[in-house]
Amino acid sequence: RLDTVQGRIVRRWMSGNSGRALNKWKEVVVNQRSLRKTHNKILLRWMNLSTAEAFATWTYNCFEAKRQSAIIKRVAMQWYNRTTRKAFNTWCWAFTYQGKMERAGLQIMRRWRNLSLTKAFRPWKDAIEEARRQRRI
Repeated sequence: RLDTVQGRIVRRWMSGNSGRALNKWKEVVVNQRSLRKTHNKILLRWMNLSTAEAFATWTYNCFEAKRQSAIIKRVAMQWYNRTTRKAFNTWCWAFTYQGKMERAGLQIMRRWRNLSLTKAFRPWKDAIEEARRQRRI
């Protein structure tokens, strides 16, 4: 008989059909657990407050270091670009100057060639014109 009573009690607990007192007791236990969790969170926040402040400071310092590093890289690139720009401008000037000199040299060569051709061409042209004049007469 004791086994049957115990079995009924266990079945009631398992099925959730226990009495009002047991339901009240369950409710109190659930509330205590949630309060305990809340209290633990509050305690952890208080304990971690100094750690959180240190972490916030560390995070800010990391951000600042990255920002300053980026600024330094930009300044270094500007300095580097200044030096390379001077070299590039010098190269451009030399390249265009060399091209101008080549074009001027070609023009001079053409003029000399044309002068020599003109010297040979003028007597021939004069002879042709004279022959034409002679034919007309």
